[in-house]
Amino acid sequence: MEPHTVLRPAQGRRPARRRQVTAMTLTLVLVLTSLVGVCLGLLGEAGRS
Repeated sequence: MEPHTVLRPAQGRRPARRRQVTAMTLTLVLVLTSLVGVCLGLLGEAGRS
């Protein structure tokens, strides 16, 4: 019976979870873009030298 009681409130918190997921995706995208920019910058410097 415990899993059922745990799932019921989870269903009511779906919108909150979606907001957290969107925030996580945005942060991940920002981190990935920053990493790509740093990698491109390092590659550009290595190619120039």
